[in-house]
Amino acid sequence: MILVALINLAGSAFGFYYYQPLFRLFPGYLYIFISNSPNATLLFAISIFLLLLGRKHNTIYLIAMANNIKYGLWTMLVILYFSSHFLSPANKEYYYLMFLLHFGMVIQPVLIIHLVKIGRKEIAIALLWLLINDFFDYVLWLNPLIIYNFPREAILKVGVITTFFSFLSVFSLYYLSKKRKFFARFWSRV
Repeated sequence: MILVALINLAGSAFGFYYYQPLFRLFPGYLYIFISNSPNATLLFAISIFLLLLGRKHNTIYLIAMANNIKYGLWTMLVILYFSSHFLSPANKEYYYLMFLLHFGMVIQPVLIIHLVKIGRKEIAIALLWLLINDFFDYVLWLNPLIIYNFPREAILKVGVITTFFSFLSVFSLYYLSKKRKFFARFWSRV
């Protein structure tokens, strides 16, 4: 698990670097609403360290897992939806790698889901956090796509799907948390 946490920390560091052009457009207090993927992987790494220390912070764990699913899916969607840019000959190798790395974000919550108890409070807080991010991204227009020359309507379509991802990520994790014994048995054999 420590290796997974370290990989997430490295991904976060790169992600914060990747977002530098967008950071330059906004004041520092908004950065937390801009760097969604690096925030997700950083929070996942923190969650792993907290779990290894025996600390129970189910709300933090759910927010971390839901953000990883949501922004992993978001990145994969964006790469495919705007493939004429992201998968152009000049960019394709880089974004093929980004696609795979973000797929890893989508699936990594299964590593800790059996250790997390998800109730109404955790669901409400995680969903509120994700929807606040959607508000900042698509109402206040802080999303990472604004630095590209993509049509506003296309970005807003991505925003609608992203809002769906907010609900999908939280409620799929709630469902998976009910299968805790399955995941605990699986990971005990690995």
